[in-house]
Amino acid sequence: MTMIHSGSLTLLCVLALGAFPAMALLSPTLSHRGSNGAVQGSPSYAQTPCSFPRTPTLLYSMNTDNKSSTPSSSSSSSPVSDLTKMVNDVDFSSLLDNKDQIVKNVSDGEFGKRGEVYVVAQFVLLGAIFFGGVPVVGDFLFFLLGPGLLLLGIGTTLLGLNGLGASLSPWPVPSSNTQGLVRDGIYGQVRHPVYAGLLAAAAGFAIVSGSATRLLLTAALWYLLDLKSDFEEDALAAQFPDYDDYQTKVPQKFVPQVVLNALPWTVQIK
Repeated sequence: MTMIHSGSLTLLCVLALGAFPAMALLSPTLSHRGSNGAVQGSPSYAQTPCSFPRTPTLLYSMNTDNKSSTPSSSSSSSPVSDLTKMVNDVDFSSLLDNKDQIVKNVSDGEFGKRGEVYVVAQFVLLGAIFFGGVPVVGDFLFFLLGPGLLLLGIGTTLLGLNGLGASLSPWPVPSSNTQGLVRDGIYGQVRHPVYAGLLAAAAGFAIVSGSATRLLLTAALWYLLDLKSDFEEDALAAQFPDYDDYQTKVPQKFVPQVVLNALPWTVQIK
């Protein structure tokens, strides 16, 4: 036998109380079928485990402007109307009164030497962001920054782990059994290839999955690993006197210097 707790019974009564007014909006009278299958009038509330009051009368006010009916108690303005009011309240006189001068500013200067390339690139990127894609090279960029970056990150991580050999430890403080500072292989390109691989793989996976949340978490992971690597390098410098020389020869933590030098702009990354 199914047992109904008194709290559950009360909840059922409350739900039924809320359902009856909604049903009353759909039909002016409630009907039910009796034991003989015939449709009868209003049901007897005495048959239910709790008594229901008569359906309350709902007062509605008609809005003749938009032909919609809303409860009379709802008088708050909508977000759209608030935004419209805010835009209408903005004073654009400083632009409208100076439109002739603005037109002159556009035509001023020597063509090709006013920084047009930056303006064009700016609007191209804004258009790509708005329409959600990059013409012609969009698929290639997605593969390069998605699966390509993911696979590169996994490979870099494995190379970094393998390069440590017997010095591998999960702790940022090096083991007392560490035999020497690893300088060759991938450690000759970046000082923390394992962290670099993790960041690349995380960024690639975020792009493949189309997750902005994962991309933001990857940025947080970069910040954390940057702090962790600083702590780790302090411990390495205390254990290996020649660590300062290694930092000078390999200046980058995560991104190889050769990659940064190949970029068309100057990037300062540790």
